[in-house]
Amino acid sequence: MDNIKVFLLSNDIRWPQKISALFSLVGRKYELITEDEKSADLIFLTAGGLENIRNLSSFHGLCVMEAESRAAIDDLDLTGVEDVWFANDLAEYLAFRLSRLIAHLETIRESRTNKLYLNTMIDAIPDLVWFKDTAGKHLKVNNAFCKAVEKEKSDIEGRGHYYIWGLSEEEYSRGEFVCMESEEIVMNERQARVFDENVKTMYGMRKFSTNKAPLIDEDGNLMGTVGVAHDVTELLNIGSEIKMLIKSLPDITIVIDANGRINEVNELFFDYFSVSPEEISGLMYSDFRSRLREASEASEEEDRFEIYMKRLGEKVTFKLIDEPIYNVFGEPNGVLCFLRDITEEKKKVETILDVSYTDYLTGLRNRRYMYDNLLERRRDEALSVIFIDIDDFKKFNDTYGHIVGDKVLQNVANAMKTVFEHARNFRVGGDEMLAAFYGDYSLEELAAMAKKLQEVIRNNETDVDITVSIGIANQPVDDVKMLIRNGDDAMYKAKKSGKGKCCIYISEKDEFKLC
Repeated sequence: MDNIKVFLLSNDIRWPQKISALFSLVGRKYELITEDEKSADLIFLTAGGLENIRNLSSFHGLCVMEAESRAAIDDLDLTGVEDVWFANDLAEYLAFRLSRLIAHLETIRESRTNKLYLNTMIDAIPDLVWFKDTAGKHLKVNNAFCKAVEKEKSDIEGRGHYYIWGLSEEEYSRGEFVCMESEEIVMNERQARVFDENVKTMYGMRKFSTNKAPLIDEDGNLMGTVGVAHDVTELLNIGSEIKMLIKSLPDITIVIDANGRINEVNELFFDYFSVSPEEISGLMYSDFRSRLREASEASEEEDRFEIYMKRLGEKVTFKLIDEPIYNVFGEPNGVLCFLRDITEEKKKVETILDVSYTDYLTGLRNRRYMYDNLLERRRDEALSVIFIDIDDFKKFNDTYGHIVGDKVLQNVANAMKTVFEHARNFRVGGDEMLAAFYGDYSLEELAAMAKKLQEVIRNNETDVDITVSIGIANQPVDDVKMLIRNGDDAMYKAKKSGKGKCCIYISEKDEFKLC
């Protein structure tokens, strides 16, 4: 304390001089005030001023009364008086009493300040804070505690758990939702502990993460406990909702933590993969990806896996989708991985592509597929073609009608499928078709297969005679389009030579020769 404020409730003219001398003896400064006595630290008075003291409100200082003798105070009500000095006391003795009063005043002020600090601090904490004695009675609580139980501090302090939280006597006697067990643990172990506790409130059940510690005085005696409870109900509810969301997702869902370990998977995961929760929990995600890649058939796409699922008895195609998880600072904090079963989707796409690449009348692949397929072959793979044109095809349509014309096309296509079963057969357009052979075939082998095809077509079961003109070409021509052109030219050479002929292109001599 700096200057001590002093107020005199006495008409004795000696008091100011006496007070000055005493403060000089104790070596302290003071300030004599003449009004607003409530703000004084010390009030000095005589018996006549007792009534004034009793009428003071909000006074936080100390009162000292001077009396002539001990007999003079026997019948007085000294309520509110901290000390009594007698007129014949020695100055040194009074100085000693004054120093004790100032020390007491400073202790009170320090205690009041510390109490203010404590109250301000715990009331600023959004969590529930309380102090209990060893019997479980609440000694002090913060505003958050009062809000949680909807009671005033005056209605809480000095009361037990079951009254404050609205428990029935039966629930309290069974120890349900009372937290008595954790209180006992903390007091018996004399050390701080953290507990997860279920507390029954007027708003329903709540889950608290509670830090509790023993209160021990300077002599080592147990006074009670202090607790701080954080309501984690909503957080856990969010966690439960996230788990339910993950569980209901139509894709296999994997949650990876910031260290790259699998933290959680949904139940759909176990419907596909024959592993236990213990095997997958904590597994590095990179290891899981490697296992997928090893089990998968070759794929040019990094996010596609085609795996034979033994428990399902079929191949399943997965699309992998990785979505990063960020913390509140925008920093990566994990990954949310989805494995989407696109098997049916892939089949539908393949069906659509198959339809778009297939000639509906003959069942052969069309011209578009032919160029896409042949142009994408490996460069080191040998390729040969047999070009086929139906002789006088226009005559079939003009003479017999398109129905017969369609049957002629179908007969030729079926013959190709039978004779050229190891080739890729295409309808190039109109009455022109092509068979592509991968691998090393000699011109003689190709010519033999071409003649076999002509024979099968001549012996067809229709009522019309069908013949085809055939052109043959093979590698080493590296340009696929040039190879097809050579086969086409050879076919026209055959057609000019008469119906049902076969011609080969000899690339080494750049010449054509009838088979």
